[in-house]
Amino acid sequence: MTTYESIAKRPQTRPRPYGAYAKQVAFDITADQYRFLKAVQTRSGSTMAETLRAAVELWMTSVSATGKE
Repeated sequence: MTTYESIAKRPQTRPRPYGAYAKQVAFDITADQYRFLKAVQTRSGSTMAETLRAAVELWMTSVSATGKE
């Protein structure tokens, strides 16, 4: 059996993200939402990642407070 055949016969598993990659979340925003977040970022002087993180945390808090998901 060649190396290629032994690799091909192994069960295929999906790789799992580790570290920071495991914590990434993807979501879609509209152009208006992006412009708003960009304005908030400019005024606050924070990075876009920090601005998005704060926006998502605010959204999650408001959703959990209303009991709707």
